[in-house]
Parts: sequence; structure tokens; C-alpha cells
Amino acid sequence: MAPILEWCEQNNIDCLYFECASDNDESVAVAEGTGFHLVDIRVELNCKMADEPIPPARKPRLFQESDLERLQEIASNAYRDSRFYYDSNFSREEASSLYKHWIEKSARGYADAVFVIDHNDRPSAFITCHIEPDAKGRIGLVGVTRCQIHRTRNLTDPSCSKIFLR
Repeated sequence: MAPILEWCEQNNIDCLYFECASDNDESVAVAEGTGFHLVDIRVELNCKMADEPIPPARKPRLFQESDLERLQEIASNAYRDSRFYYDSNFSREEASSLYKHWIEKSARGYADAVFVIDHNDRPSAFITCHIEPDAKGRIGLVGVTRCQIHRTRNLTDPSCSKIFLR
């Protein structure tokens, strides 16, 4: 770890994340011994997509440039329980800004597709989808307005991303 930390110091790196399996005692000990602290546990879910139709109600559509401002608004409020809000090295404003930039970057090509669900003709939820080199699909961000969480099951159901990832 010493060479990595020295390199970060020499290159003015202010934020470094140590990602490891939480059940790997040796890695956890190295992280703790070099001053890292736990702010989040990443959870990755895997599933095989069944070939079933998407329910017609609240069917997602592809991102349009006119959606961006609204998606940034959703993104800046949707992740208040995420690692960036729990990390004391980020202010709440910086964490919100990070997610606004993340969805903008995703919508402008970082993600292979961004899907949107509308409510009252206005975006109320989104999901970003990526195709990995091994041809597997990965969901990046899922953002939902607080008042629509109970109405966006189609978005968080894996069949939504199936439109693109199958």
C-alpha cells in the first residue's frame, strides 16, 4: 500500500477508495491499517433474464436530451443513503453534484442506454444500462423521485433493463 499512497500524495489525489471483499480479513486489515474507513458495502446482484414480455403500464422509454435537467434533479436527491453522503470527505452538496454529473455523463454516452419512466408527462425515474466486454449487462444507476418510489416497480424489476440488455 505504501507505494500507492505515496503516488497519491505526489499527484495530489484527495480521494482514494479501497474496494475489497468484505469477507476477506486480510484486505480489511490492510485497509484499516492504512487509514481507510468503511462507508459502504457494495452489493451486486446477478440474474438470468427470462424471455417474458414487459408489462405495458409505465413502460420505460429511451432518454431524450430534454430529460437531462429533470434527471439531474432526481439524481441530486435520490441517493441520500449512499456512500458519498456517508463519507465525511464529501459535503452533501458535493455528493449531490457528483450524482448530477454521473447521470449527465451516463446520458451523454458513458452508459450504453438510459431509460426513463414518465409520470404526468415528466420524467420520474431512470435506469442506466451498460454492456460489458463479456456481453453481460450491468445496471449503473437507478434514480426515482421520492413520491414515485412505490409506482416504479417496472423500472427496478430486471425486466425493464431487459429491453436493452437481452
